Amino acid sequence: MGGRHRVGNPISIMGSVYFGFDIARDLERAVCDIDGATNEDLVVLDGYGAAHFVQNPGCDIMQMFYFGDVKTMEFFPQGRALDIEMSADSKGFWVLTDFGAIYRAGSTKDPSEDPLVPNTDRTGVLGFDIPIIGDLRDPALPNPGGATMRAVSFIVIDADHDSRADGYVVLVSMGGRVHFGPDGVEIPPGTYASAPDDDPSKLLDSGAYVWPFFSGLDIARDMELHPTQKGVVILDGWDGIHPVPVDRISNPVYFARNDMSLVDPTPVQAVGMPYVVMGYDDPTTPEDEGDHDRYGIDVASIFRDLEFSAGCENGLYTMEAFGGVFVMGPARPIDEEPVPQFGNSPYFFPFQYAESLEILPFDEAEEPAP
Repeated sequence: MGGRHRVGNPISIMGSVYFGFDIARDLERAVCDIDGATNEDLVVLDGYGAAHFVQNPGCDIMQMFYFGDVKTMEFFPQGRALDIEMSADSKGFWVLTDFGAIYRAGSTKDPSEDPLVPNTDRTGVLGFDIPIIGDLRDPALPNPGGATMRAVSFIVIDADHDSRADGYVVLVSMGGRVHFGPDGVEIPPGTYASAPDDDPSKLLDSGAYVWPFFSGLDIARDMELHPTQKGVVILDGWDGIHPVPVDRISNPVYFARNDMSLVDPTPVQAVGMPYVVMGYDDPTTPEDEGDHDRYGIDVASIFRDLEFSAGCENGLYTMEAFGGVFVMGPARPIDEEPVPQFGNSPYFFPFQYAESLEILPFDEAEEPAP
């Protein structure tokens, strides 16, 4: 609904952004330049595609797209906004819709350019609840059981931090991807075969690494680009964590495998992350919970967001729809406990209110009130 809940004691970023109904879709950090001073802020994306600065609405970025009535097919290929990435200067952003189309605003494009990244609206079967049926669907699960083919997340490669995209990767609900150049043209496999090891361009080349694919399942939920832009981690709805690349010990996402090395599978942390292979159709109507003949445990899975730790070389956090947060890697304060040791963490059960998570480093904590 747009509400933000401080967990622990991060700096206070307050504002009036609140919709009162289920339309908030993503949250990103940003800075707002006011009279030459840098002000930390948060940006909330709504399902209509609008981006809202929380504390400093005067920094809202002019955008030439707004999706209006997102319940009708007549707005194809706009669809429903679901993911936002801010530019390096916080003066622009990119938005992904469930049709797979990418829109841009502010410093991410020239004023004369169309907000739609060319060709990204031509991704075939993605869109409004296109069911995963027939031979595509896992035979152990209801067909279609609520499962759909749609875009779920994306990353923007901007290796020189000039707020202009070098390319995009769009993640689909079954784990498939579309790799676009900055002009929206699909990048052929092998394009960056000669690039240095762990170069960000390798992520734009669909043939450079092994990527996870969840055949027959509506289970891919999020894809997060490491701050170095050298690797990504994909989150599935059961809290499965999938680093890409998965087999390069030199890559900064290798820690997400949680093993000592490629030849020594001993877990670095003996207690792993939770893995919840269960579907919550609607916990407020308990009479149909567990009826897996009606819905799929994949599409009704609860994990939604993944974020890398801030101020820590390696580490990540995941969040489920009820607000539960879990931590992995050196960011975990107690090695045997996957739950971060923060106070005042909200928990919304039986309501699936939690949408997105942002992490602030320890040096951005406020002193507690006297």
